[in-house]
Amino acid sequence: MERVFTFGQDKDLVGIATEVDEAVANDTLPAVIMLNAGLLHRVGPFRLHVELARRLAVQGVRSFRFDLSGIGDSQKHKDTRAYEEQIIGDIQAAMDFFTSKYGVKKFILFGLCTGAANAHKGAVIDPRVVGAIFLDGYAYRTPAFLMRRYGARLFSLSGWFNRIKRLISPSGDGVDDGPGQDDYFWVLPPKQQTEAELRELVERKVNLLYVYSGGHEDYNYAGQFKDMFSAVNFNDQLQVNYFPESDHTYILRKDKEKLIETISGWMAQAYARELNRD
Repeated sequence: MERVFTFGQDKDLVGIATEVDEAVANDTLPAVIMLNAGLLHRVGPFRLHVELARRLAVQGVRSFRFDLSGIGDSQKHKDTRAYEEQIIGDIQAAMDFFTSKYGVKKFILFGLCTGAANAHKGAVIDPRVVGAIFLDGYAYRTPAFLMRRYGARLFSLSGWFNRIKRLISPSGDGVDDGPGQDDYFWVLPPKQQTEAELRELVERKVNLLYVYSGGHEDYNYAGQFKDMFSAVNFNDQLQVNYFPESDHTYILRKDKEKLIETISGWMAQAYARELNRD
């Protein structure tokens, strides 16, 4: 069953709660809060959020997909807070509302692309967050990434000749636009900051699921996450999946089903005690 709600201080935010059958309802389970992917409204790319919410409901997991301020059906805020503060405020308002309506006090934040960035920020700030699902979230280029992406060019004499020619050309500006200059989906925070924040999440026993697609500009091999954050001990709180055959928005049915099954399986493993409650 799905119900539409308005919430927030001025009732200017809009969300849809996917409820669960009373036979499988379990108040000890965290609820999943689904965040906008960029400017897409709450259904997600190609209805990903809708299908995931309904799949989780079968497991007894409640979810709430809502529009951030100024996106979809939610109105723009009238206050003077910085935009990032407004986003965090919206996420916390969604959790506050869900607690008041359903009694749920623990949450999992879910997001794709900019939604993953917002999920990361929300997870770091609010202790009610006990899990996070990041689709094409933060990624930092490693030596192995660069070799896979630019290796052929490094050993190409014609490639080096053309680059030198551009650098010394009178019409050029003398700036090498080589590896590392691609645009990001967001302003990527310094790696040291992200590493420190991940340590905080691990210390809080937050379960983490990262899924990277072949559409991510800065992720191109299965072991990259381990190489990025080799200094962080995640204990048993981390799962990373890499689907190089999938595009960024999971437009193909088979890719979307694989993703949803992956998330469902992670839920079953990470929250086995709650799901298997008598």
